[in-house]
Amino acid sequence: MKMLIYQVEIKISENIADRFEDYMLKQHIPDVMATGLFQRYVFSRRGSQTYQVQYFTDHRSLSLYLEKEASRLRADFIRNFPDNVIIERQTLEILGMS
Repeated sequence: MKMLIYQVEIKISENIADRFEDYMLKQHIPDVMATGLFQRYVFSRRGSQTYQVQYFTDHRSLSLYLEKEASRLRADFIRNFPDNVIIERQTLEILGMS
């Protein structure tokens, strides 16, 4: 079974960084992981305004997440951060890992 990385990059205004990090670590990422459709994640920051979350999963689980869970979790995110946020999502196929 091929593994994937579902990567979400979020660019924010610097003035919301503390609140954003707190929300991601205490609410959003735990809610995503609670779906049971991802094996693990990495949450990282590049500079002071760009963050990435990489969720590790397989094709079937990602399809289920996008079909059944993503809209609810995205709506909650937008309720908490309606402005000053740019989100890009992509799916990467893992070719090798140690």
